[in-house]
Amino acid sequence: MRIFWLLIALVVGTTACGVVSQPDQSAWRDSAVHSLEDASAALATTRVVVTEQRRGNLPVRYAVTLLSGKEEGLAKAESSLATLQPPDADRQRSSDLLTLLGEAVDAQREVRVLVVDRDPVPETLLREIDTLITELDRAAGELE
Repeated sequence: MRIFWLLIALVVGTTACGVVSQPDQSAWRDSAVHSLEDASAALATTRVVVTEQRRGNLPVRYAVTLLSGKEEGLAKAESSLATLQPPDADRQRSSDLLTLLGEAVDAQREVRVLVVDRDPVPETLLREIDTLITELDRAAGELE
């Protein structure tokens, strides 16, 4: 009898663990918009940090602290969308958005590394960040 109950517990446990909850399209889109808006805000803050540091209004240590926090926030925005199962109709869009968020994380990381090394942040990288902010905002607007 003990073996019977053990088998029942095993079957119930594996069945319950195997169920994946897939959000409806509206819930997935709401989460995607939140991730995109968080990423856009993080990059906008990075832009301000770099500008103020160039002007001498922000010590390097403080800039590094701010940039590190924004880098963590961007990684969380990317991760939260990556771990959410998109509806079938949004699979390609999810892939595209994750690519965009990955580019934002990479740009953020590049800025932080330059600031830590006390190297100048090139204008081309700042223009890339501006472009990413525009693309993130556009993508969020298309989902709303």
